[in-house]
Amino acid sequence: MVTDATAAPPSARLVMVGASNVALGLPVILENALELYPGRIRIDAAMGHGRALSRRNGYLCWSYPTLLECGLWTVAAARPLAEGPPESRAAILCDVGNDLMYGVDTDRVVGLVQSCLSRLAGVADRLVVVTMPMKSINRLSPRRFLWLRRLMFPQVTLDLPTLLGRAQVVNQQLMRIAEQHGATLVRPPACWFGCDPIHIRPRFRRVAWRRILRRALPATNPTGFASASLPSGERAALRKAAHRARPAQYRYFGRKKVRNQPVVSGERIQLHWF
Repeated sequence: MVTDATAAPPSARLVMVGASNVALGLPVILENALELYPGRIRIDAAMGHGRALSRRNGYLCWSYPTLLECGLWTVAAARPLAEGPPESRAAILCDVGNDLMYGVDTDRVVGLVQSCLSRLAGVADRLVVVTMPMKSINRLSPRRFLWLRRLMFPQVTLDLPTLLGRAQVVNQQLMRIAEQHGATLVRPPACWFGCDPIHIRPRFRRVAWRRILRRALPATNPTGFASASLPSGERAALRKAAHRARPAQYRYFGRKKVRNQPVVSGERIQLHWF
């Protein structure tokens, strides 16, 4: 007779597609995932500052493959982690909208979103989509928009009214496509953002990612948490590993770099970054 003490622990695989908010929130994503889920977790993520669905891009001296052409999709449908209980599979799509800032027209962005969600729905039992932060974006003043555009997207000449109109269209289509795939929508409240209308403020990252992950990973109780907070030593080790992590392939000052995966590996969690 197999008892609970000898049964194999459950395992989960989480596929994440996003850009800056995933990269900036990586330490708290790892922490929250371990606090939420009692078994082993493998995270396969395509993320990075400036990442887009349509084109190779990045930020400052970094550049990455497009989100739809990176190595994530090769491994996303791989076999379960190990023998034992059925593996839970979930996927999260967030940070939709960078393509608009690169001048990609709305029809093409919507088509890319459709392709991405179709792929994610094919490899996940649970699909979570974080909508564009329209409440925050709509608060942008022309002066603040110009300052942020020069800082984050210096090559872009898009004006604010055009951006707001395109963002509204893409966000509506994003929600429509997500609902067609049975996805759970997370609508970011304006309080998560400050002067920067698209990046979650540091003080809200833990709260934000807790809300998102609770909808992706199966919880063992109504509160959404299966265990107490991580010990301070384990949390510090996760944060250190997250800050040192690099994607499997990227360019740094134009030079191609390759990093072995996983970039985070612990007793209960692995992170593969593509």
